[in-house]
Amino acid sequence: MFQYASGVSCFNLAPVAGLLHLQSDESHLFVRVDGSKTAQFGIELENGPAKVKTARGRILEMETARSGNRFRLTIAQDGLPALKVPADGWIEITPGK
Repeated sequence: MFQYASGVSCFNLAPVAGLLHLQSDESHLFVRVDGSKTAQFGIELENGPAKVKTARGRILEMETARSGNRFRLTIAQDGLPALKVPADGWIEITPGK
């Protein structure tokens, strides 16, 4: 299990997964996906795909070094091209949160 920073944001990813929990500190981004089923998740930073440490069971946890203040998730399922969440734009990380 990863250590989480304070300040949690939560999003709903139905029907691919359940809730998405996001947290960050000054150097790392932490993502937890409840009910991630069989989809493959990744993190894309402003400068490209991130190297991600993962732990997967009934929930999926991902950790990556933080680079910049914006990111988005990639979700691949059933051999289809990966979706980007959000589809247009980025999830903003507010410094100090």
